[in-house]
Amino acid sequence: NALPPGAAIPDRHIHSAKCGLPLPSSIVQLYKDVPDTDGAPEDNPGQHNGRIRSFPHQRGNWSTYVYVPYTEEEGFPMLLCRLQKCAARSGVDLMTVPEPHVSLTRTVVLLHHWIDNFITSVRSKLGHLPR
Repeated sequence: NALPPGAAIPDRHIHSAKCGLPLPSSIVQLYKDVPDTDGAPEDNPGQHNGRIRSFPHQRGNWSTYVYVPYTEEEGFPMLLCRLQKCAARSGVDLMTVPEPHVSLTRTVVLLHHWIDNFITSVRSKLGHLPR
């Protein structure tokens, strides 16, 4: 069923991205003051120390990463302060975090029903290591 060059595609082969019947005007009027955001929250870096998402929020996705907590030792706050001053001279603003840690992975996205299997897998791979 190949079409000759330049032939128009019959209408029955064209699919609209949005299919369905139009909503009755009474329903449209009922929700006219509700913003259409598709359920996605507005990304406002000002609410989280200027950080910008590396990927968009999607309902049902959970961001996670594997990390090892760092127990502060004597001299760490002084080292951190020196690093912040050094970075500031180069125009870089280093922020302190309330619970320092070493990330073992990048941020990964999990669907909710994957979380338990993910935890089980990480524990089986890392559980034998000393704490």
